[in-house]
Amino acid sequence: MARLRDLYKAKIVPELTKQFSYTNVMAVPKVVKVVVSMGIGKASVYTYIPQYFPKDVGTVGGLVGAVGGLGGFVLPLLFAWAKEQTGRPESTWYVMVGLGILSTLTLSIAVARIHADAHHGEM
Repeated sequence: MARLRDLYKAKIVPELTKQFSYTNVMAVPKVVKVVVSMGIGKASVYTYIPQYFPKDVGTVGGLVGAVGGLGGFVLPLLFAWAKEQTGRPESTWYVMVGLGILSTLTLSIAVARIHADAHHGEM
């Protein structure tokens, strides 16, 4: 483990500092920060599964994991396609904004249906 930390400090931090023109070494992302952020993100997603899908926790959890894995494969391809089509590197953010809007709409529809089913017949 110490060897990887030393490699990170010796090679990766200087390269990131140079590539992104960081003026302060504290601006370079640390592996711990990235891992903790990923864990918080996963926990926030998996918190909703038992609330909204109590009968299908395993199925929905597997589906969420599969979509995440698919995203890791498809997103870089979409980023490359967007940059190639526009010639602008920031176009990858347009892809992320579009996916964020699509995800928000999909979640809103799913939650609205769940609430409608839960309140069906109540007046």
